[in-house]
Amino acid sequence: MPHDDDRPLTIDELVAYDENDCVDEDLRPWGHVNEYAYAFEADEPPIVTTSEFEGVFSLRGRIMPGVPLVDEEESRGMVFKRTHAERLQARELRQERPVRELARALRVDGSRPGGTPIAYLPRILPTAILRPAVGTSARGGTVDLSTVVVKTQDGDNHTTIIDGESRDFLYPDLFPYTAVCKLELWKPDASGTWINSGTYASGFLVGRRTLMTSGHAFEDVSLSSGNVRIRVIPACWANTPVFGLGLITWVRRRRWWHSDSGNDLQLCQLADPVGESMGYFGARVYDSDWEGQRSWTMAGFPYDKSKWAMSVQFGIAVRDDDDGDDIDLDGETYDTTQVENDADESSGASGGPLFGWFGKDNPCAIGVHSGSQTDWTVSGDEIWACAAGGDALPQIVQWGRSNWD
Repeated sequence: MPHDDDRPLTIDELVAYDENDCVDEDLRPWGHVNEYAYAFEADEPPIVTTSEFEGVFSLRGRIMPGVPLVDEEESRGMVFKRTHAERLQARELRQERPVRELARALRVDGSRPGGTPIAYLPRILPTAILRPAVGTSARGGTVDLSTVVVKTQDGDNHTTIIDGESRDFLYPDLFPYTAVCKLELWKPDASGTWINSGTYASGFLVGRRTLMTSGHAFEDVSLSSGNVRIRVIPACWANTPVFGLGLITWVRRRRWWHSDSGNDLQLCQLADPVGESMGYFGARVYDSDWEGQRSWTMAGFPYDKSKWAMSVQFGIAVRDDDDGDDIDLDGETYDTTQVENDADESSGASGGPLFGWFGKDNPCAIGVHSGSQTDWTVSGDEIWACAAGGDALPQIVQWGRSNWD
């Protein structure tokens, strides 16, 4: 039977597909070199010929790797704060059928590059197909009856594990994991030498040269100074693209929002159109009809697993959705949603996609991972992972494709 692409494929439906389908010819970008992969700036003519060895050159001056960020006129987007009463009203409105049907019509599809094998459920874990017992929240929603919830603090890092560790490592040479990226902040140290600062986040391609990550990623750096770079590593394993170092690229410009976990969104334009060869995700508006379905996957680089290699979790369920603050994009106002779910997460995972399959070749994100949060209810605290989504997500993605791709 044909699949209704208004809903995500279930775990059982994904199991029915082959783990890797066949391609006539492997056209993955092995050894490809992006135009800006090895780009740098210099404050004086950088290349000089050595006097002693013929055909040998050296670099001199202050070398600044990567592509400089360009500040847009309003790189930080406008946000519109909502009161608790307004959030409840918006939640009720989202349940009305005409509004729900309109939200479902807000969609942008993903793109699988030709000659790239696909992965629906690589390395399926038993936890991905278990159906744990559920209870009812104070607001009438469903709650996992977890036996273990661990939340730890390690300096500025955090970890939230719900009902036992459910993440696994994944070698990202298959679509759509080729489109999941690691982002690194580069800046000069005290001596003026450009280094990886150690600050990083996750992200995912949503267009030829458009990427989504969380709004709080690198939000405290000054773009106008020109003294920072954001390095992008698609299909990262051992801190390098699995297809070769030449697939590295850099963020050219960005727009971001962040006043709550619903609008924690950032749109980045990349220097190179890496989405052409790596593929990219689509985006959908989360619908509360899907609450409790274990249809979702999250991938990224949580520090407690490894900041060098990708990890993934299957069979995630959304447990609640709350209204987020609205955002403004070029004079248009869009609603956002806090998509609360039972994914395991930690620092570094921010910006990764919470996604499902809306058709055989169409992975679509319903949220951008933001962190974890605690809901206080009359029956006790509920600790959930949280992703930013809602009407704004596909609208932002479409804007990026139209203006930056």
